[in-house]
Amino acid sequence: MTEFDDEDIGPSKSQLKREAHAAQALGEALVKLKVSQLESLDLDEDLLRALKDAQKIKSYGALKRQIQYIGKIMRRLDVAAVEQRYQAFLQPHQQEVALFHEIETWRDRIIEQGDEAIQAFVQQYDQAQRQTLRQLRQKITSAKNDELANKWRRELFQTLKQFVIPA
Repeated sequence: MTEFDDEDIGPSKSQLKREAHAAQALGEALVKLKVSQLESLDLDEDLLRALKDAQKIKSYGALKRQIQYIGKIMRRLDVAAVEQRYQAFLQPHQQEVALFHEIETWRDRIIEQGDEAIQAFVQQYDQAQRQTLRQLRQKITSAKNDELANKWRRELFQTLKQFVIPA
C-alpha cells in the first residue's frame, strides 16, 4: 500500500486544462451575445464587464487576450451554473429555429407538390384556408421574374407562419 492511497490528490493537470478550455470556450460563446441578452443571464459583475469590453475590441490579438481573461474570471465562478443559464437561454431560440425550418419545408412542398401538399397542410392546420394557399402558389409559379416570385414566396411563408406559430 502506498502513501497516496488514502489521500485525495484532486483532478489531474490534464483535467484542469480541459476545464479551463471549456470555460474559455463558453466565454467565447457568451461574447457573441447581445448586451441585453448577457444582462438577462444574471452573470457575475466582473464577467459581464469583461464580456462587454470584449465586444468592443476589434484587434484579433487583443480579443484573444480578452477571451483568455474571461476564461480566467470564469474559473473563479461556478462554470456549470453559467453553462446551464446559457443553455436555458438558447432553448427557446432552438425551438424557434426548428419551427422556421418546418415552415420552410411546408412552403417548398406546397410550391413543388401543389394541391397534394396544400391538402396535407390544411389537414394538419385546420384553420388554414386552402384557397389562399392555392392563390399564393399560383402567383409563385406564374411569376414573370425571380424578384416577383421571391416576393410571393415570402408572402406564402408569412401565411404559413400564422398557422404553425400562432400569435
